Amino acid sequence: MNHLSELYDNEGFHNAYTCAMKKVKEFPSCDLLILSCATLLQGMYMMEKPKPEKEILERIESLYERVLHSSNISIQQQARSMLISKYINQKDYEKAEQMLQMIPDKQPVDKKQKQIQLYMAKGNYEKAQKITQENLLMQANEIQTTLLTLLDIAIKTKQEEDSFYIAEVAKKNAEVLDLWEYISYLPLFQLYTAYKKPMKCMQVLIPMLKSFTHVKDISTSPLYRMIKVKKQDSTFAKKMQKTILQSIKDDEETAFLKNSKEFQTLLKQYSSEEDN
Repeated sequence: MNHLSELYDNEGFHNAYTCAMKKVKEFPSCDLLILSCATLLQGMYMMEKPKPEKEILERIESLYERVLHSSNISIQQQARSMLISKYINQKDYEKAEQMLQMIPDKQPVDKKQKQIQLYMAKGNYEKAQKITQENLLMQANEIQTTLLTLLDIAIKTKQEEDSFYIAEVAKKNAEVLDLWEYISYLPLFQLYTAYKKPMKCMQVLIPMLKSFTHVKDISTSPLYRMIKVKKQDSTFAKKMQKTILQSIKDDEETAFLKNSKEFQTLLKQYSSEEDN
C-alpha cells in the first residue's frame, strides 16, 4: 500500500492502478490485499481531476465483490459496507437494503472491553492502556461522524437553530477529544456552505487549510499516548490543500464561493506556493 501511494504521487493514477491489478492477479486468494487495493484505488480515483475512464472504477468496485465471501468476517463486512455506499450513490436502494440486511448488528459482548478487564486483572496495564486508547479514538471518531450526520439531517429538514447548535457541539467534541484540528473545522464549514454564507465559509476555510501544515502527532495527547501513527511526508500538506481547494471549486454546493474575491486570492496563493 505504501508503494502504491508512492507510485500515485510520483507517476500518477494509472501506474498505481496497473501495479495494484498485477499484485491482485499475482495473489488472487489474498483477501486483505484485494480489499486494501480496492479502498486505496477508489480513494485515488475520487481525487483525480479529470477522473479516469468509468470502466476503471467499475473494475475497482468489482474487487469488493470478490471478497464478499471471505473467511475473514471483518474483510467481508468492509466490502459489504463499500458496496452499500455504491448502490446508494447509484440510487439502487433495493440492492443497498439487501446488502444491509447481511450485516449483523453489533455483538452483545464487547470482546475488546473483556480483553481490557483481563489485562487489568493480570496487572498488564500497558496493554490495557493501549487497547483502551484505541477504543477511545475509534469511539471519538464515531461520535464525530454521528454529529455530522445529525447536522446534515438538521440542514436538509430546515431545522436552522438546531443545525447551528449541532455544528458547535461537533466542533467542541473534536477539540475536547483531541482529534485532528482539521476535523474541528468541518462542521462549521458544512453549516456555512449549506446556508450560502461566503464570508463565514472563508473565515473557516483559511485556518482549515493552514491546519495541514502543523498536523499534531496524536500520541502527544495523554488520551492517545500509546497509539503510534505513520509520520506524514513533507508533501502531505500541499497535496491536501490542493485537493480541498479543487473540490470546493468543482462542487456545485460550493459554487457560490467562486465569485468570492477572498476565495480567488486563496486559489492564487496556494497555486503560487505549489509552483515554488
